[in-house]
Amino acid sequence: MSRDVSAVKAELLVSFGDLLDPLLESAAGGEVSAREAECRTWKLVVLMGRSVLIAVLSLLCLRITEAAVLSRGLTMADVRLRMDNSYIGKLNSTFGKLRVPWFAFRDAEGHTHAPARKLFAQRPKMRVTELLLEWECALAADHPFRKAAEALLFFSHGAADVEDTTIERHAVLVGNAIPFEMLYMKPEKLREVLEKKASRDSETGRPIIYASTDAHALKRFVDRELGPEVEDGQRHPTVVCRSAHRQGHPHRRRVHLGRLP
Repeated sequence: MSRDVSAVKAELLVSFGDLLDPLLESAAGGEVSAREAECRTWKLVVLMGRSVLIAVLSLLCLRITEAAVLSRGLTMADVRLRMDNSYIGKLNSTFGKLRVPWFAFRDAEGHTHAPARKLFAQRPKMRVTELLLEWECALAADHPFRKAAEALLFFSHGAADVEDTTIERHAVLVGNAIPFEMLYMKPEKLREVLEKKASRDSETGRPIIYASTDAHALKRFVDRELGPEVEDGQRHPTVVCRSAHRQGHPHRRRVHLGRLP
């Protein structure tokens, strides 16, 4: 790959022309409907976005390698680049699957170095880009994993094809990295929220607590009872309450309290 940005840009523009010309010609000839034009445009956007992302990430990897070589008092002419398959990064992204060269190099002692791997700190446990990981976790937080995978595939126009089991594994890894203190309120804060902010049961006057499981079944906790029953496979409910009605505020806000063990 060329270090010259102008050369990279020129190569991308040539490939874009090859992709774009058939669509423009079809439109000029009146051969496509409005819906088909939009669908084909999205397909082009995904393809072109993937090409741009690969080019940008490749330039970043090359720059990291050049800096590492320079820090050793060497030049790129003093080392041999390893461009074989073992030193190609394979990642999933919001634009689909990527193959990015690490520009690994072998020094005079025969040792191989791939400093550009640090660009993706989540590897090798998670072979995805940071943005795709954010999308996965955002969907997993509000949907069952299978539905999260389906939504991710649909709204990325078929580019981000991730198994539901992969989303589950990634969400668990990210969740385990969150400090315990960030997931739970302190007892005194919980007491304050329930006493002053939570909506209350009309019969008992007690605060109403809802527990949403990972399958998103709502439970109502009143007078020390939780119902309906938890179904098999549903675990670690998220506990919330809803703020009481206030004058001038017609909508009740959901207040996150923590998770049940």
